[in-house]
Amino acid sequence: MGSSDLEAVGAAPHDLIAQKSRDHIGAYLETRDRWNAASSLKALTDAAAREYEDRFLIELIQNGYDAHLAEKRDGRIVIRLARDEGEHGTIYVANGGTPFTESNFNALCEIAQSDKKPGESVGHKGVGFTSVLQVCAWPEIYSGDEAQRLSGSLGGFCFGFAKPEDVLKLTEGDETAAQAVVHDISPYFLPIPLEHKPQAVRQLANEGLATVVRLPLESEVALQVAEEQIRFLRQSKAPLMLFLERLDRLDIVTTGGGRPSEMTALTRRAEQLRPQPLLGGGRLELVDLGHQGRWLLASRAVDEARLKKALAESVDSGQIDEAWTDWTAPAVVSVATRSDADEVDPQMYTFLPMGKHAPAPFWGHLNAPFSTKLARLDINDRVPLNALFLGVPPLSWTPERLVGSVRPGGKDAPPCQGDRISRSRTRRSFVVRRSRCIAAAVVR
Repeated sequence: MGSSDLEAVGAAPHDLIAQKSRDHIGAYLETRDRWNAASSLKALTDAAAREYEDRFLIELIQNGYDAHLAEKRDGRIVIRLARDEGEHGTIYVANGGTPFTESNFNALCEIAQSDKKPGESVGHKGVGFTSVLQVCAWPEIYSGDEAQRLSGSLGGFCFGFAKPEDVLKLTEGDETAAQAVVHDISPYFLPIPLEHKPQAVRQLANEGLATVVRLPLESEVALQVAEEQIRFLRQSKAPLMLFLERLDRLDIVTTGGGRPSEMTALTRRAEQLRPQPLLGGGRLELVDLGHQGRWLLASRAVDEARLKKALAESVDSGQIDEAWTDWTAPAVVSVATRSDADEVDPQMYTFLPMGKHAPAPFWGHLNAPFSTKLARLDINDRVPLNALFLGVPPLSWTPERLVGSVRPGGKDAPPCQGDRISRSRTRRSFVVRRSRCIAAAVVR
């Protein structure tokens, strides 16, 4: 019985995990002499991992965010670095969203086979999990059963990936076949069930987290990369939580290594303000990010006909994949600027902050479901879809207009001061206009 047959009869996750590897190995041994696709997929997996440029935590946060229901605003993600666990330390990334489903599991054990649709999720390319290979050779995933999630027992899809000794068992002791499998098949296509749950995993489950990714770090260099990414998450001038509306809290905890334990809580509270005629029907919110400040956030959905036209043009020109035409959710563009201070490092977002080569074209932050390369470090405005998002009304909602729409006398607000030129590798130079009139009180 193959994995598709097991799915049809509603088999337990443990059985589906074990059968997946047997199916992949069987297909490989049957076809390798005629067409060795497995070897090509292994090379593709390794190449995809290198493309993420030290952003594996951003990718795991994105996956955790996508696991939360779109209509909820109380989501939680936890990142824990235990420097003294294992030879080089261990990172845990857990989320309180929906536990792994069969579809999620199948998508993870393939490449570029995401079960998420563009516009409905931050990630939808199907390769983001490979980013963890920068720091961890043998990742582990523990997920709950939706029916038992309140029990604190992760009884759903719990799996790692086949090491050489596991492959030998999967090939029933055939050493020649096992050596060929190890050489040609990426272990990330060969999941194996995990029976034992480490104490830290059980603790996170008892806290109400639904899925835990455990990454035993493979070297001191991997530990350094993890430390640098955690430092970025804690200190980034582009607030991580600004556009993650499904989340209420993201906790970052580091322990061990002869240093004091450190805990950082990134929080998000949003209050929708009254309808704003000056913004032409867009949504306006006051977002409180705790120590990262208070922000005015304006959003507007793109016209559906214009979206479909831009998608078709982008696909026809070969600039985005045809899967983007499956887009059914509203495409929303948002801008944000500080309401309590003038300290802003303008940044583009695809829900999470992009790189230094993607500054926002005004004194604030811009978020849209842009088409980007894997690492999401920059955008190309020559892609019709991206050009559409860059040209929708929120970009005309200057910081002074946002403030003017929610406080008396807005049209008489003092002029903004100071311009600067920003340059990007893929976008033409533009002026970033700095606003010195954001600190005014917001009147609701």
